Formats: sequence, structure tokens, C-alpha cells
Amino acid sequence: ISYKAVVDGVSALIGEHCEIVLHSLEDIEHSAICIANGHNTNRQVGSPITDLALKSLRNMQSESVSKPYFTRAKGNVLMKSVTIAIRNS
Repeated sequence: ISYKAVVDGVSALIGEHCEIVLHSLEDIEHSAICIANGHNTNRQVGSPITDLALKSLRNMQSESVSKPYFTRAKGNVLMKSVTIAIRNS
């Protein structure tokens, strides 16, 4: 499965006000490998994972989806976020 296709599909379904970022944790300083609607935060491919997303991942044991948390987009706009862990099986 191409997870990049999932990013594009979720973006097409939800719309331009929803930013979706696919990270690879092999290099957390440049972890973003695919972004849909990056204009919401000005993030680009190669951007690092946020501290809140990384903290959320660390707190997840067997769960695949974090509890929702709030962040700020550009312009200080409130943004609701979740972190989804896709683990190698």
C-alpha cells in the first residue's frame, strides 16, 4: 500500500482546511515525506515532526490513534490534531 495515496485520498475527502502529514521516523529532523494542504502551517516535505506529535507517539503503547490534541496553525489559528501510528508488522 502506498501511504502517500492515503494522504491524497483523505485530503480529497476532507478538503483544503485539513493538513495531513506523513512522517518517516528514520530521520526525525526531516521526517515529513508527504504533505497535503501544507499551506495551513507552511510545512513542507523535509520538515521535522512536531514535538507534540512526537510526544503523542511516545505515549502510545498498543494504540494506533492518539487522543485529539490542539495545536496552532499559521495566523495562530487553533487546529485539532491526532497522531496515527503505522507500525511495521
